[in-house]
Amino acid sequence: MADKRAPSMRQARDATARVVSAREIDDAVERFVRPLRCVHCDHEVHATRSYPSTSSKGTVFTVAAHFRLAPHKGAGPAAHLPGCALRTDEVIESIARGAAGLAEVRDEILTLRLVVPATTDTGHESQPPVGAPVRTPPAERVAHRVHTVGPLLPPVVTTAVRIARFLALHDHDRDTVARFTVRVPDPSGTRIVPWTDFCHDAANPADMTRLQRSLEDSSARRHPRAVLGVVEDAGVKAGKAWCRLAAPQTDATGTRANAAVYLRSRDPRLLEPLVPGVHVLGLGAPDVPWAVWRPERGAAQIRLWPSVHWQIAHWSVDEFGLPTAPSCPDPVPPPRAAPPRQRSAEGASARAHRTQPRQEQPSTPAGDDWAAARVSASEPHIEPASIGASAPPTPPRPSTPPPRPDSPPPRAAPAAPTVPEAPHRPTRRGVLAWFRRR
Repeated sequence: MADKRAPSMRQARDATARVVSAREIDDAVERFVRPLRCVHCDHEVHATRSYPSTSSKGTVFTVAAHFRLAPHKGAGPAAHLPGCALRTDEVIESIARGAAGLAEVRDEILTLRLVVPATTDTGHESQPPVGAPVRTPPAERVAHRVHTVGPLLPPVVTTAVRIARFLALHDHDRDTVARFTVRVPDPSGTRIVPWTDFCHDAANPADMTRLQRSLEDSSARRHPRAVLGVVEDAGVKAGKAWCRLAAPQTDATGTRANAAVYLRSRDPRLLEPLVPGVHVLGLGAPDVPWAVWRPERGAAQIRLWPSVHWQIAHWSVDEFGLPTAPSCPDPVPPPRAAPPRQRSAEGASARAHRTQPRQEQPSTPAGDDWAAARVSASEPHIEPASIGASAPPTPPRPSTPPPRPDSPPPRAAPAAPTVPEAPHRPTRRGVLAWFRRR
């Protein structure tokens, strides 16, 4: 199937196989050698200089310089050759086949079902508007879970990355972008939103302005959003990793862009692959949305704190502008719970002693307590020669403890009072005893 209208291109190959940028078209002297061909196929292209134009509403604007496919010599509109990375219809059908049932094509428009799992065990797949009940329509629920083993990216994230990379090849051509839509869950039912309301280009000031306004509007309907850009700077500060996406300092009117896009993480390993020059797509989750932070000085910042690996997809671009296979950071294990505080052996024995039932001890005179303690302290501690050997017999305890050198001599116990014995009185025999003797 041929494209109805071939989109414009920002790159081409000249006769010497050199990649030519569209910025070179308006130069006074052409530095490229004709004929020009597509970067990804051998179809001939024409260079078109910038020119003024008028929109349907009467607004005058300037069409930037670009490359267009040369018309076919035969019948039919111009189209890229089969297998070209810029062939829109083939790419759309390929994306729909690899979306695991989350994308459908109708009337040459691809619609992606935005079913983004939560990073925590909340079970909610969408972010409802403020004040709405937290529930998900049954028709939009998909029985799938995100694991930390391959595939590392869920189908919805993989499909979003493929669409974003394809549109980047077309330099976000308006007619090509209009062929992609997103179906988002909503408490009142599903709704279709354009692709530009889901994925925002960090290098486009208009996209950043629209994203910032939607985040600051509390009455706006919320759904997970993504941002596409190139890493401009990255680093680690106070144990937290950060990276900033490249954005123009001024927009079409000459004013500074409203906000800069930052990805931040409390675990530096999650943002470790994001080095300057890497293309990245950051995706917010239902429980991890984008937020606007306004510092005391400087422009506002649009921040995302990803907590799982599949929220970040990154890739590079070769010399011909073709993107490499997308990847994501290694899964970061959840933080382990702090181990219980180790209790000392002395404290444990003391607590065990307190919990034991109290037993009555036989009463002992105060003098004997000191004697028993002195005897136990004076006995030498003899250990067996080896494990299992019998210990030598314990010597008998002395009847009296040895006196302490710094203590007074022990007092003698008072003698017990003596009771005088009664005088012996002879028994008196009675009359009956006299008769018995007889």
